[in-house]
Amino acid sequence: MEAVYRAVFPRRSRSRIFSVTDNELNDTALMARLAAGDMEALGDLVGKHQDRVLSLSYRVLNDWHKAEDVGQEAFLRVHRAASNYKSTARFTTWLYRIVVNLCFDAQRSQARKAAPLDGASRCGG
Repeated sequence: MEAVYRAVFPRRSRSRIFSVTDNELNDTALMARLAAGDMEALGDLVGKHQDRVLSLSYRVLNDWHKAEDVGQEAFLRVHRAASNYKSTARFTTWLYRIVVNLCFDAQRSQARKAAPLDGASRCGG
């Protein structure tokens, strides 16, 4: 019976389930270290999540330069909020919400810049 179980659920698959949990604990531990002033923890978080943050922001904004700006601002906000961080949700859920909110802010800002002012379309009248 155990051989059948191992054939259906190889050890590798089971360890993935545990690695997700370990990964989340690792993010929480990194946030605790960052809150204590360990800037190396911020570097670890950036290294670990930067690709997905940039990918998400690019998908929303469709502009690589703006996506990079959003990514930088997101990690600055992570740094600022480290002392108040509570792990009520997964770290990545919290981080991606920051990224999406920043993307929406960037889109609103761009829309405001593009909107003509009253009377701007009438020249010389």
